[in-house]
Amino acid sequence: MNQDRTQDWIQNPFVEDVTSSSGLSDKLTENLIELASDRALELKFQNVTVSQFWLEVKGEYKELSEIAMSALLPFGSTYLCEVSFSAMSLIKTKHRNRLSVQNDLIIAVSDIEPRFDNILAKKQPQVSH
Repeated sequence: MNQDRTQDWIQNPFVEDVTSSSGLSDKLTENLIELASDRALELKFQNVTVSQFWLEVKGEYKELSEIAMSALLPFGSTYLCEVSFSAMSLIKTKHRNRLSVQNDLIIAVSDIEPRFDNILAKKQPQVSH
């Protein structure tokens, strides 16, 4: 079985000879060697999860951390897709069957609180005839 071993350094950057098949540029390989030789970081690695480790070293090894996190968390947008679909199924019910749910869906999925005061200030109340 011939597995692709170019990302083994992500799972454990302290394994011997992990840099030989890392597939990284020379600069990033040097950073990986420097990281792998840091005993304090190795002890930290043993006490936290892989994801947590790469988050904690992001300040010192930003590029390596970003590559590792993108490999460890490939499904970030799938979560948003599932949340959006669930919100849409709640919005678009038998009793509320509108053709376009875009604006309602944006409000339902967004983390930003709508500023209702500003929205209502722009609307003119219906005047009597």
